[in-house]
Amino acid sequence: MSEEALGNNSAAGKRVKRSSSKYEAAEGNTLSMEERLHPVSKTFDFTTNRLQFVQHKIMKVLWKNRFCWPFQKAVDADELGIPDYYNVVKNPMDLGTVKRKLENFEYQMGDEALTDIRLVFDNCFLYNKPQDDIYSMAKDLETVFEAKMRDYPDHEPEHRILKNLAAGKPTTKLLLQPPHLTRLLLAAFQFHQLKLINHSSKRA
Repeated sequence: MSEEALGNNSAAGKRVKRSSSKYEAAEGNTLSMEERLHPVSKTFDFTTNRLQFVQHKIMKVLWKNRFCWPFQKAVDADELGIPDYYNVVKNPMDLGTVKRKLENFEYQMGDEALTDIRLVFDNCFLYNKPQDDIYSMAKDLETVFEAKMRDYPDHEPEHRILKNLAAGKPTTKLLLQPPHLTRLLLAAFQFHQLKLINHSSKRA
């Protein structure tokens, strides 16, 4: 079914209509719906193997899926003509918020990100009916998600990698390396830092 067909005046169509997800604040500033619902409260200075997997192996696949677009932004109940949405859905979530939280290091563990992704699907199933187009789209996307979860790391080591490990830039791919290579890279970095400290001490 085309996106144009999904955007018709039927009840199901309204629920998958593309939304601007913008809100005009009283001061005149434009805030996204996602920023209103999920403001940044805390960030961490590390990432983990599971978080890396969710970001690079799950979210990238979901984001490119043809059925993902209705879930990339928060539901704009006014624009979609569903004023009761937030009375039914008490814990809204969208994949755009998950993507932002992964990129900004707002998650502490991989399972936290998975909980948010599953919440996107659960909210859709809660509010919509099985015969609705948006319900079917969420089901298809959930199937893709569960297929990727077969390779989800079995454990999340206590050892964490600092996001600024490499030249002040987030180590977005470091934990996708084999564990022994990760340890070697970290040891090399620590040795380099120790040499710099010793060199500075001698000059002083």
